[in-house]
Amino acid sequence: GTPRDFVRFGAVASCSIARQVDFVVRDVWRDLYARRWKAFADCLRFQGCEEWQQLYRETLFGRLECTLEVFDREKKLGFAMAAMAARVQFEMATGGYVARYLSASEVRPESIRRE
Repeated sequence: GTPRDFVRFGAVASCSIARQVDFVVRDVWRDLYARRWKAFADCLRFQGCEEWQQLYRETLFGRLECTLEVFDREKKLGFAMAAMAARVQFEMATGGYVARYLSASEVRPESIRRE
């Protein structure tokens, strides 16, 4: 083949390889995300999210909220909730979470330590 044929082949091959690498990289970011924030990953997967690297960054810096059920939280002495829906976000400073419960009455946000 001619040098032109070689250049054409290289261009086609590099595009194909780039698409395959993007697919693998997206899977790696999804797996990294799920290892760190499993409940968030399940919520985001259900919503059809795919940009895991961006979602990782948004979650890490506390800019992403997921609506989750929070189980067995004790808000007042002697009162344990079985499950309550809350908007939850990661809090980088503590490595824990902030839960804002969905309620008809005003409920203060709760800090939840990571176990």
